[in-house]
Amino acid sequence: MMRSIITCSALLLTTITSTTSGGSFCYEPHVDTNDPSSLGYYRALYDYLASNDFDRSRGSGAESQRVGSVEVVRAGSLPDGSPIAGPNVDLSLIRISSILAFSDAVVTASATGTEEDGTSTVLVPRGNGGIQAYGDAAGFLLGIHHFNNGIGSVVREIDGINNTCPVRFVVDFADSESSQTVAVENFSRDICTHPDRPPAALFSAWRSAVSIPLAVLSSVYAIPQISPLSTSTELNDVTQYRYFARLIPSDAGTARATIDYLRSRSPSLRHLGVLYVNDAYGSAFFQALSESAQSESTPVGDRINVLGSPFSYNVASYADISPREIRIAIRALADTSIRVFFGVFYDVHYELVMRTAFEFGIAGPGYA
Repeated sequence: MMRSIITCSALLLTTITSTTSGGSFCYEPHVDTNDPSSLGYYRALYDYLASNDFDRSRGSGAESQRVGSVEVVRAGSLPDGSPIAGPNVDLSLIRISSILAFSDAVVTASATGTEEDGTSTVLVPRGNGGIQAYGDAAGFLLGIHHFNNGIGSVVREIDGINNTCPVRFVVDFADSESSQTVAVENFSRDICTHPDRPPAALFSAWRSAVSIPLAVLSSVYAIPQISPLSTSTELNDVTQYRYFARLIPSDAGTARATIDYLRSRSPSLRHLGVLYVNDAYGSAFFQALSESAQSESTPVGDRINVLGSPFSYNVASYADISPREIRIAIRALADTSIRVFFGVFYDVHYELVMRTAFEFGIAGPGYA
């Protein structure tokens, strides 16, 4: 059984990766409880087995049982009159938790502020109406739907797998609000609310700053965590983040490629200025750039001196970024004689960074 679950889980991950484009809640699509091909059928079946309405003692527990985070249901074990049609084969139902940044928590000052300091926290859609998170969620659901029903139109290896693999998956989604604290709170609440049926895996998150504390918690509970976009080299530490995996290389390789590219374009380059956001992603990337530029495999005379200038990143002010710290960081670079610069920040910073760099005269003709 365990080998079957591991094999099926690996194929599911491949399917989700292929179909993904870019407070907690469960998806609630139209459910035909008599049709296993309905998107929400297995979700409804899992919820019913986990509810108090299902008498697990029926049949001395032999017809349906819980093994760790897996609901094992025998064919025909559901009582007559149950709201969910019973499966016609033995099945293992596995729940996955997904925490994505659907919104940002924005702190605003107002006369009607609800906090003691006169501020209020409101949720706003994350960039472009949160389209990336919803796109990821849609891809996740599509991948699970294809796997559960053996649809091989995207990943041909799973065609008909529903006839040979007795495993089905369901997923819960939660909003991280782009916050480490909120993400950990959601994951902790999930585990504490369902101590007898924790998620079998965690699919999260984009920002390394969010993935890192989640990876600590997932390691404590031995729950595999998979991130689609977290690239911080800190997450390479397999002794600390034992159950963490990702679908993208770490920044170490990207940093080496960056330095190699800069050397190929300017063999005489000896000084590089780096403007970076001071979070887990930006700091780790800057460190990787510095190490690559000063690699012991490079002759001493050819090594590049890297000067970093950080600015803080506060997701709570995501929609109202103050230019002050960015101006200070760019001014520090402008006060040097460096003429080649590299930036490590987010798309929300781009316009302000470039406008400020041009203002201080370090962007435009003569600079790279």
